[in-house]
This record gives sequence, C-alpha cells and structure tokens, in this order.
Amino acid sequence: MKLLFIILALAGTSFLSSYAADVKTAPSVLASFNSTFVHATETIWEQVGNFHKANFVLDGEHRAAFYNGDGELIAETRNLSSAKLPVALQASLKKELVGLWISELFEVSIEGVKTYYVKLEGADKTVMLKSVGTKKWTLYKAN
Repeated sequence: MKLLFIILALAGTSFLSSYAADVKTAPSVLASFNSTFVHATETIWEQVGNFHKANFVLDGEHRAAFYNGDGELIAETRNLSSAKLPVALQASLKKELVGLWISELFEVSIEGVKTYYVKLEGADKTVMLKSVGTKKWTLYKAN
C-alpha cells in the first residue's frame, strides 16, 4: 500500500502545478541529496505531502528526487524522450499513438524498480498510460 501511495503521489506531482515558496528542507535531506546528486544544478525544493521533493537538472535531464524526513531517498523520476524507452515499450507505444501525441513521458524508480508513465493528448481527449514491466502499457488515467 505504501508503494501505491508513493507512485500516486509521484505521478500526480508531475501533472499538477506546485507551489514551492520558501520550503524548509531538513539538513539530513540536503546532505543526502548533495552526496547522491553531486553534479545537480538548478535545484528547487518543495514539500509534497510528507516528502521533500528536489527538482533539478543532471547531465542535461530534468529529474526529481523524493526524500522522507530522515533523508532517505524514496524515489527518483526523470523526463525521457520516447527513444530512451525499452524497445518493446517503444513498439507498444506506437500502437497507442493513433491520433494522439506525447506531451509528457517520465520514468519513476522506486527501490530500483522502474515504471514508465506517458501522457498522450489529442484534440478531444487526454490519457495517461503506465508501463507493465518493459513490454506493454495499461491505462492509468483518462480525461
């Protein structure tokens, strides 16, 4: 259940605007982040529920890291291009793209397990798909 909450919180924050004014980040969280992401730039901190979220750029990629109050890294996300997806997911995604375009694609890594989310938009609908393993997609949310 905890894993489901984390995934929902992570996915939700990527599609909602957030307010990040004057966030107080615990020293243990800052120390953990600085030792893990040594070359991170453009770091912006925000509070997401019980998590500290760092939005940053690393190696030219936009990423986010989520920490608990003890400074433990809970999850990471990074924006991707479809070319960086596993090959089977790329092929499966092409079948989903009829009349739609990719507006957002990101990878979520929790305890080393990677899950991919893609937001597809069309003239009259928006859908979010979630990867099932590295081979296919399932509907995560539709508008």
